[in-house]
Amino acid sequence: MNAGKTYVKPSNGFTLIEILVSISLMGLFFYGLFGVLQTSLKVIGDNKARTTALALLNERLEFVQAISYDSVGTSSGAVTGVIPDNETIRQNNINFNIDTQIVYIDDVGDGSGYYPTYNGATCNPPDSTYDQNCIITDYKKMTVSVSWVGQTSTQELTATTSITPDSIETDVEGGILSVTVLDALGLPVSHADITIVNDTATPAVNATYQTNANGELVLLGVEALSDYNISAAKTNYSSDQTYASDVSNPNPVNSNITVVNYLTSSVTLTIDELSNLEIFTTKVAEQGEFNEPVDSETNFTEFSNLTINSGSIELEYDAVNAIYSSSGTARHQDTTVLYPQSWDELWVNGTFPEQTTTTVKLYYYNEATDSYSLVPNTELPQNNVGIELESSDTYIDLSGLSTDYKTVYPLFTLTSADGLATPVINQFEIRYTHYPPISVEFDLVGVKNIGYESGGNRIPKTILTITTDEDGYYLISDLEFDQYDLSFNSPVGYSLRYRYGLDDIVLAPNDTQAVTARFDTLTGSSLLAEVVDINNQPISGVEIAVDQGGVNVITTNQYGQAYLGELADGPVDVEIAAPSSYTNTIDINGETEIRINL
Repeated sequence: MNAGKTYVKPSNGFTLIEILVSISLMGLFFYGLFGVLQTSLKVIGDNKARTTALALLNERLEFVQAISYDSVGTSSGAVTGVIPDNETIRQNNINFNIDTQIVYIDDVGDGSGYYPTYNGATCNPPDSTYDQNCIITDYKKMTVSVSWVGQTSTQELTATTSITPDSIETDVEGGILSVTVLDALGLPVSHADITIVNDTATPAVNATYQTNANGELVLLGVEALSDYNISAAKTNYSSDQTYASDVSNPNPVNSNITVVNYLTSSVTLTIDELSNLEIFTTKVAEQGEFNEPVDSETNFTEFSNLTINSGSIELEYDAVNAIYSSSGTARHQDTTVLYPQSWDELWVNGTFPEQTTTTVKLYYYNEATDSYSLVPNTELPQNNVGIELESSDTYIDLSGLSTDYKTVYPLFTLTSADGLATPVINQFEIRYTHYPPISVEFDLVGVKNIGYESGGNRIPKTILTITTDEDGYYLISDLEFDQYDLSFNSPVGYSLRYRYGLDDIVLAPNDTQAVTARFDTLTGSSLLAEVVDINNQPISGVEIAVDQGGVNVITTNQYGQAYLGELADGPVDVEIAAPSSYTNTIDINGETEIRINL
């Protein structure tokens, strides 16, 4: 008799898990294959574009060999001819930009340059260092660049070739234009873009070249004409140029250049890295508070195991089991203060029965990590474990918090030991002292001049009138190195109380500076006195006696400034006893500012 046996027939199919694993593996395979395919297509596309660019480059070089030597030049360059300076050719759905530059070269094999007294007549160089036949336009050099936007970045191919005359070299009338570009320290600036413009030339000249490693550009055979406008620029650098004498600038500091046959006309331009100037405008300090109601979950970004009952926060209640949740958390929305002078206190109102605990932790936004961090115990003791709320009105001192914190938020944790009672939070406030932002117009004028008016008044290179935004802020990110005079145009009903930073701002290349101005409600006229030493540096702690039918003594702050409001228009006597003597009568007229040099 056979005992009972169970036979298991092998399955010919796949389980669901096997199918899912197979699909996942196939997905990974095809995802990798797709990435390889994409990369391959990009490489093929770039190679195809490079082949087209190389063909365009060779075509331009072959074209030059097919035309006469006299025709080799660009349509608006210093060496004129039939070749476009810039053109765009579209092939295979790609725009190829072709830039061509042609210049004369003086071959040093027979000496170089005109000797000083040469005037185009008899050639008699005094020694072999000068060009022996007085022809400095020995041959032409052409540089062609073809650029296009590739699959991942802008691509470029460049070629240079020399073009020699068909026969013996011939003299080309014209002069030498020499441009030197220096930085603020007098060091050469290489690869600066030099643009030369002259509308009176035939044809008109409008071409851009680049300086060499020595910051120089020398062009030979330039047509003898007046009024060549020369400008220098470079990415993330300031610019400099020559100027025409016209109605707007009758007496330029750096006039346009005149080129004379057989002579060298030189100009030096100065550029350097751009700088930043930040302007902050606020009212004087005042109290502020954040006291948004807690009667809606929409005011919280985290709200767990809690409920809102009659406008207050409490633990969730389980009506079936007649018990409160053991714990819950509420993370309120951010409190943001643009310009805090101090964080003062956190006030919380609520009821906290026995067998319950309520704590609060304070977090701040950390700009360095772009995340929120717990305020350290060194600034807010017990914050790491949570500060317990024990009375119906709890006041937590926040004066230790850094004013670098612009955004904070509280995280409340409510717990119940037996589930029979719940803590309740009715309201909270974060109190602080801050400088409210105010939008203010200001004028910024540079010391550098581009010329003088007929009456002798200077024409500043930089003159700006700008208004700070609703946050009391403006960033000027493209200022060149210079000394600037900054003046504020106080809003109606306000006067300038004080400012951080002197009127004269000295910006070095690649520099960043900030100026903050505080404004107060205007009651009558006012006086803002600034005291500086012989080096134009502020002097703090100077007592200034201001007499207008009664003496008021004001003391300069760390920025050498002192303010007095509620004055009447008219004369006031100003006196300083130390560190050196100063006496003067000032005419007060509305908002009045004076600078005192001791």
